[in-house]
Amino acid sequence: MSLAADVVFSAIVINKDLFLKLLKEGSHFASEVVRKGAQIKGRILNELRGFGLHKEG
Repeated sequence: MSLAADVVFSAIVINKDLFLKLLKEGSHFASEVVRKGAQIKGRILNELRGFGLHKEG
């Protein structure tokens, strides 16, 4: 998608349980989502960021 502000983004919908599994398994994708992702609904990313359950890089 492209916004009027010339920002391009891709929306990815993933089941919370699968996402947590990927994160626990050390998925680079999941870690990057926690570090840099923007959540549209829910609060899991904020919770994970608060608990430090992602790798800083």
